[in-house]
Amino acid sequence: MIERDGALPLLEFVLKRSRDWSAVDLHEVRPEHRFLISRANPKHPDWWLTNRLISEYLRFDFLTLFVFNKQGFYRAYQDWPEEYREYVVETVRNTYFKDKRALRARFYG
Repeated sequence: MIERDGALPLLEFVLKRSRDWSAVDLHEVRPEHRFLISRANPKHPDWWLTNRLISEYLRFDFLTLFVFNKQGFYRAYQDWPEEYREYVVETVRNTYFKDKRALRARFYG
């Protein structure tokens, strides 16, 4: 799926640019992929709400969905296969619940 929708090349491009501190111009990124590499400015007073809205467009990003949109997470969770649910629960347990503050700071500013 990632290769089919073009997300993998985008993520590889962003990783390469970030290694040498190059900026990524969002005009170089297809509109449907911009939220893959964008998050709210953590200094903005509405950063939490903005990230919640972004999570609506990244339903596959279960960690962002869990952090910012619990209701959306649980709606999506109902439709996932059992094996994927187990993976999601394990990942959330070992990342988010292990140290919420550190995870939020690392991934969301």
